[in-house]
Amino acid sequence: MPDDKKISAFDLTKRPPRSPRLRLGGYALLPRMLDKGRAEIVGTSGEYHYNCPLDQRILNFLGLDADALREQLATGKGDGEILQWVGEKCSAQARPVGNRTVERPSARPRPRQ
Repeated sequence: MPDDKKISAFDLTKRPPRSPRLRLGGYALLPRMLDKGRAEIVGTSGEYHYNCPLDQRILNFLGLDADALREQLATGKGDGEILQWVGEKCSAQARPVGNRTVERPSARPRPRQ
């Protein structure tokens, strides 16, 4: 079991995680997912769930495993350290385009009528 004292986590029973629009390293959704992961580890996630379908969307885009990320969070790493880890582990396709696919999935041009 991780040492909960070294994990800085919001109590999501008292306040929500960060907005899905907030970015970390250009990635929307990432700060929110980190909040939920840390809160789950220390037992304060409330009604929020780590690795929910929204989290899975960015994890799949980045080519990351939810359990591997959770292990990193359990070590007490901060956002900057996690971002560095994500940069080292993410799929090559996710690096050059940043977060456009996750951020704006419906940004395709509509056909003219």
